[in-house]
Amino acid sequence: AIADSIALHADELACLETLDQGKPLSHARSEMVGLEGQFRYFSGMATKIQGETFTQTMNRHNPAGKEALAYSSKEAIGVVGAIVPWNAPLILLAFKLAPALAAGCTVVVKPAEQTSLSTLRFGELLCAAGVPAGVVNIVTGTGAEAGAALAEHMDVDKISFTGSTVTGRKIVAAAAGNLKKVSL
Repeated sequence: AIADSIALHADELACLETLDQGKPLSHARSEMVGLEGQFRYFSGMATKIQGETFTQTMNRHNPAGKEALAYSSKEAIGVVGAIVPWNAPLILLAFKLAPALAAGCTVVVKPAEQTSLSTLRFGELLCAAGVPAGVVNIVTGTGAEAGAALAEHMDVDKISFTGSTVTGRKIVAAAAGNLKKVSL
């Protein structure tokens, strides 16, 4: 449903990206193809994320070689904070949001304060496409306030950040409070 909504509103989203960020409309339109593709791909992945059960014999935990049953489990990491830059707001958001949703995570999105218009409209489209309330949340504000609060928050389990090295270092330091996973 999300990818279908993107396809239906691609021209509108491309125009908002152009107004918001200043890129040529042709470039913004090509990014909408990628935006739709990310959500189509990861919607299919949601049915392929599962653990495994297998028989294991000798290993360092079972040196006698007796047969044992082992398993792996794949679980949602929890709340993901997605901090998105100004230069390609929607496509870079898709790289963070689509896999997080496929993995069963809730996401708090913090767009760049200079280019939040297209992200806010995309949030409306997500709601209209049936994404339940509270699954995707968008907060606006400066990086120093909203971004820092997101990185420091103890209930956020992972931060995905795209931006400068200087800010990335600040994100890592802020995220250390609860040892959250960080992708830069």
